[in-house]
Amino acid sequence: MWQRLCALLLAGLIPAALAHAQTVERAPAFAVRDTEGKLITLTDFDERVLILEWTHPECEAAQQLYQSGALPALQQRARDAGAIWLTVFSAARGKDGFQESDKVATTQHDHGANSTASLVDETGIMARMYKVTHAPHLIIIDIAGRIAWQISGVFSTDVVEEAITTVIANRTPEPATAAADGCEIAI
Repeated sequence: MWQRLCALLLAGLIPAALAHAQTVERAPAFAVRDTEGKLITLTDFDERVLILEWTHPECEAAQQLYQSGALPALQQRARDAGAIWLTVFSAARGKDGFQESDKVATTQHDHGANSTASLVDETGIMARMYKVTHAPHLIIIDIAGRIAWQISGVFSTDVVEEAITTVIANRTPEPATAAADGCEIAI
């Protein structure tokens, strides 16, 4: 099958974007509580562009994105364009970066966050399902429920905004590149 697909692609008989779409991974289903105790699931956002942002309250790289105001502004623009933005705090109880729900809510408020909701992944199950090991980390899920784009480490919000805009327009964004730095998530 793959040999035939590659041959058709090389022959120019199918567009490259279609070939890429065939390899896009389905987003794993999740069920995690937000800071208000509400259970949030992937299916709550069927047919919506969903941005999952992993952050770490003690990570300088992640916090600089908030302190500069660039990330909260991007969160608001994405939401204004119709996307859902979930900020995920994945850290096991007693480990580096763990915060109770009320502390997560305070941290997000203090940083001026404009996400739709903040999720507390205290078991680390969501991070493991999405293979997230470092923060900051962003994943964009398209309207079909597929992982359309992701980036890990320090990134430019301009690059992220371009990817969000492209996915909202139901097109395939360019692959992401970022420095491999950031902070390890303790799950």
